[in-house]
Amino acid sequence: MYKHKLKEILEQILEASIDQGYTTNGLAFEANLGRETVRRLYNCKTRFPRLKTIFNLAMAVGMDLELKRISLPINNRSYRPRNKVASN
Repeated sequence: MYKHKLKEILEQILEASIDQGYTTNGLAFEANLGRETVRRLYNCKTRFPRLKTIFNLAMAVGMDLELKRISLPINNRSYRPRNKVASN
């Protein structure tokens, strides 16, 4: 689910940047990111960009992101909180 939503958000941001006529260099400049970072996102080479990168890109193309809590199924085995190990 996370990867699907992330891909969807990035596609919307990159589509908006193309619609606005940004080159990868121009978008990188506006988002205060490295050209290589933006190029790798355009070419789907970066699997999990940092949240700050996504926010910077969204702001550069005039988009706003909203984070919201979602409910997960009780039997969700993909999430396991880490147990603290007591050390003596």
